[in-house]
Amino acid sequence: MPRTQLTEGTYVEFEARYHRITKLYYPKDDPLTQHACLEEIAIDEDGKVAQTGQLISNVPVHELQNIGYPIVVLQLAIYDRHQERDALSRQIIELSDEIASLALAINILQRNYAINGDRED
Repeated sequence: MPRTQLTEGTYVEFEARYHRITKLYYPKDDPLTQHACLEEIAIDEDGKVAQTGQLISNVPVHELQNIGYPIVVLQLAIYDRHQERDALSRQIIELSDEIASLALAINILQRNYAINGDRED
């Protein structure tokens, strides 16, 4: 059993490769043993992290190992922060577009009021 609490998104080592846990579950045929679905993660010599697209399912959690190399743990943490930053950047763009649309709607309503003198148009 790994030393730390495993959750979805946790990085682990399995079969001498790095993986991210994508799902934790108890299968119907073995309700006492927690299993995981994993996605393989590759780290190149420059420390760049990439998802390989390789998926593994039905892995008993007790077969997973903590990643024991501090440099790898830090590289994965940097990767996660980049992912979070990119998601926030996309959200900022979406919110900016939404604000611009709302401002345009206000502008249209103000023009209608100026032309018609009726706030309901």
